[in-house]
Amino acid sequence: MVFTCTAVAMDNAKTKLEGFVIKGGGRIGALRSDVAIGPAHGSMHSQPAARLPIKIFQIGFNKCGTSTIHHYLRSNGVRSIHWDHGRLAQRMFANLANGDDLLAGYEAFDAFTDMEHLDANGTFLEGFKLFPYLAAQYANAVFILNTRDREDWIRSRLRHSKGGYARRHHAYYKTRSDHELAEVWRMEWERHHTRVTHFFSKKPHRYFVCRIETDLPHLLNERLPECRLDDKHYKLYKVSRSRWQPSFLERCASFAQRRIRSLLGIESRGG
Repeated sequence: MVFTCTAVAMDNAKTKLEGFVIKGGGRIGALRSDVAIGPAHGSMHSQPAARLPIKIFQIGFNKCGTSTIHHYLRSNGVRSIHWDHGRLAQRMFANLANGDDLLAGYEAFDAFTDMEHLDANGTFLEGFKLFPYLAAQYANAVFILNTRDREDWIRSRLRHSKGGYARRHHAYYKTRSDHELAEVWRMEWERHHTRVTHFFSKKPHRYFVCRIETDLPHLLNERLPECRLDDKHYKLYKVSRSRWQPSFLERCASFAQRRIRSLLGIESRGG
């Protein structure tokens, strides 16, 4: 197995996960069992009644279109949960410590995005990296490795929450500059992508890579036929102006056309 538990302490029937180690991924801090193994907090008030015969797991990093994917699925009637203020990742690791299904407490949902928790106390949980366990427990699941240009991803992370997200990572990794932190993130990026592609190359599970610059939403429509997705519901969420946004590309194309016309001496109305 890729993941190993180094110590699981039992205290008065409450489980606390201490020092769970992801090989090559570093140590995560202690997990508060009273928070993590309480009732799931995902609200179902606006969720539809229909259920899917599959589970959908986004297993790429955050800041790679996770909100966009979540809202697209949800707008199409898929029971999707996104981040849940870190409680989703906490619950997954508490379930792992207890030997329960990773999604225990979140049975009402069919799609799961942004499974991460990072706080100022040194607790760092990356639930999406538990994909081997998810694959073992949910044979009919679909796994989406959402990805983008790596350097754009790093810049987006550095800007996230006005730098607050990066500051928490600095505290966790003991990095002294954004340059050092970016190097850590590059190593994590390459390590995770390598592990995911290697794992699924030998498994029969449904899995695909989704490059958010070019593949949304049509690839989701194609690979998730059970969801009957309609791209009229597609909208970008939490995306800063960047090279891959359609409005920017359209402006670039318009400028190029005007420039070519100018160089060729063609009037705008000349067609």
